[in-house]
Amino acid sequence: EAKLASVLHSFPPVRYSLGYGSSVIPQRGGHKLMSKKSLYDFMFGVKNSERWHRENMRRNPDHYPLLMKMGGAKAVDRVQRGFGGSIYYVAHVHVVGIDLKYGVIEEEDLCDDLENWTSLYVAGRMHKPLHVIQHNPEVDAAAAKNLEHALRTSLLLLPEKFTEHDLYMKIAGLSYLGDVRMKAKVENPEKVLNIVEPNLERFQHLYQPYIESFKPILNRLPGETFEQDITETSRRKLASQLPKNLLRVMTKSNFDLATTDPALYPDHITKGISSIVHTSSLSQTFKGILSAGPFNSWRYAMQKIQRTLKAK
Repeated sequence: EAKLASVLHSFPPVRYSLGYGSSVIPQRGGHKLMSKKSLYDFMFGVKNSERWHRENMRRNPDHYPLLMKMGGAKAVDRVQRGFGGSIYYVAHVHVVGIDLKYGVIEEEDLCDDLENWTSLYVAGRMHKPLHVIQHNPEVDAAAAKNLEHALRTSLLLLPEKFTEHDLYMKIAGLSYLGDVRMKAKVENPEKVLNIVEPNLERFQHLYQPYIESFKPILNRLPGETFEQDITETSRRKLASQLPKNLLRVMTKSNFDLATTDPALYPDHITKGISSIVHTSSLSQTFKGILSAGPFNSWRYAMQKIQRTLKAK
């Protein structure tokens, strides 16, 4: 924890920060796939991204490619907030002895994604166990809403009875539906399993309060099995509380909360999430070329492909 927190001293002040990924939270097979010099993933929530980047350019000018330096903080802010997941990533920088990739997002955009699944780019990452370094009341409240959304959405995708493992696999897999990296086979096809298997206790700790709050719709049976109420009334109530942007996207594809057969909900939800994730992940991929520069983008992609090939 001290090692992760020490990273913040090298940057302008942030309002919220977290560490995530296999170097922070262990994944199955990580001891085989991770190099000796692991890449740590961080995310910084800031009040005003243009001001933050202006100060960061002064402190860490080598974190920005030439094109972004020429455009200045205003250009970086436009790239960050203009498309994709409203986040700007800097990859492969060395800070206090750590090889780092960090993303910068405005607090307003972060909360919007967590509450409404606008892009699911950051919200999806925050469905899984991670390490919050610096808390913020507004973001913490939005993050709690995001976890509740993930549980509710997963219940609508699951049958009447399912195991705890099934539940966490469904939750962890939401943000990979429609992900261009999965389609392009850049990401490990067993990524979700690798996240869930060694972290069942972390998932339990993360979601137990929300599982309890879903009674009597959701009940635990003896062992590790759950049973949920799948009556039409219950399913429609759950669906009515889905994230606003997901409902908006589903409605565009002939979904109607009042008339659509609940048996068809899984198909509509899967297509809706896939559409959101595909759009943001594709835009964010192109954005990465601008924010990290062609060399670092190529280097990061090659590492991903290498890890995927080793996993097969």
